Amino acid sequence: MSNPLKDDPNAALAAALAGEGDGKLLAVYASIRSTTRVAEPLIGLGLPLIDYVLASIYETPVSVTATRGRHSAQSPLLGLGTDVELWTLLVRCASELTVTVDVAAGPWSTVAGPLELRVEWLRSGRVTTFHPRGATISSGDGSAVSLGLTGLEERLLDYAVDLSEMSGDGDAPAEFAGAMRIVEAARGAVSTGLSVDLDGVRAV
Repeated sequence: MSNPLKDDPNAALAAALAGEGDGKLLAVYASIRSTTRVAEPLIGLGLPLIDYVLASIYETPVSVTATRGRHSAQSPLLGLGTDVELWTLLVRCASELTVTVDVAAGPWSTVAGPLELRVEWLRSGRVTTFHPRGATISSGDGSAVSLGLTGLEERLLDYAVDLSEMSGDGDAPAEFAGAMRIVEAARGAVSTGLSVDLDGVRAV
């Protein structure tokens, strides 16, 4: 039961392109939104995404700040439906790189399809964006790579449901050890309202 993001050729290409160039990597923004309820969205949706991002940046996270919200009413501005769970994580790395991860599950009216994924790597003078539903990897220099559709978002959603159910039994795949520490730190940050320091987490 391996991470679909690490098995997907388009996701691998995006991470490789994001690592190219001489400029310093300044920030990463990653968002995953499901219109389907997932029992534990931070686990089912968040773990694979965090795992993928950590592997793409070759950095050591040092602290995590997080917020969690539940919306049970319509919001025309945000396009939220009823019973939407939202997590936002800010991960700071030793190099001062910041990684922002947004995770949401519930009936979003503005999300096209069952799941929407987007990852952006901001490097000095260049932004690399991976958007599988748009079947493109684009860069701030105006270049773009057209991709064949691989069904990644659909596979991610099925995986999220299975992973969420597995975590309910207290288990999670060993490959997510680094990402799981980020998730646990995010939960601690939400419960205390404070940033949680890490000893250092590196993805393999």
